[in-house]
Amino acid sequence: MQLDKWKSSPARLTLIAACAVFSVCSTGPTQAMDHQSHDSIRNTAQAFLSDKLTNHYIGHDIRIGVLDPRLQLTSCEKNLEAFSPPGSRLPGNTTVGVRCTGPKPWSVYLTATVSVRERVLVAKRPLVRGAPIGKADVAVIERDTRRANNDSLREATHAIGKLAKRAVSAGTVLTAAMLDAPALVQRGQRVILLAELPGFEVRMTGTALMNGARGDVVQVRNASSRRTVQGVVLEPGVVRIHM
Repeated sequence: MQLDKWKSSPARLTLIAACAVFSVCSTGPTQAMDHQSHDSIRNTAQAFLSDKLTNHYIGHDIRIGVLDPRLQLTSCEKNLEAFSPPGSRLPGNTTVGVRCTGPKPWSVYLTATVSVRERVLVAKRPLVRGAPIGKADVAVIERDTRRANNDSLREATHAIGKLAKRAVSAGTVLTAAMLDAPALVQRGQRVILLAELPGFEVRMTGTALMNGARGDVVQVRNASSRRTVQGVVLEPGVVRIHM
């Protein structure tokens, strides 16, 4: 009789209600605890990509793909590790791997879309082929992109004083390949030949046989000996030669 009274007692009914609402009376292990949560896998991939991008761009946006809901991976007893599969590239559409190195190892691959914000130098107005570039011709802007261009110039000083190799429209991102350094020595120009010897230097005159920008190796003819020698352009009208 006491058992029948317990089955119908308010205390038992209250306990049943609590079990139904809060699931505090489970008689076996919770299945969800046996599997690695998809959120933890995606968060590991997100943090990994963010760390790789932080020191290279002024900002970034990462979108990690969703795993198949049917995928069930054993809960890892160690911290998850993320890695870049061979051939993966950033930014853009990429793949990132996440693995468990615990007693029951596994690995999974997620897709990701990465865009970055970077500073680039653009033409503020049309540039004429062969015309020198001034401060008013260029500007540094920030842009979002899914493809990094390592040739893009980042600072105005990288372009000012150089020449446009071709006509460039306003708004174009400038690259080193679009520009030429101005010639400091012109073919046929009378130049100073500078030879440095231990303890002193010798200055002679000569004629440039080719155009050259700073740092270019050019051929020059010594006015005294009439010999043709090679030298490096130092500054306008000055070439260093080796004796």
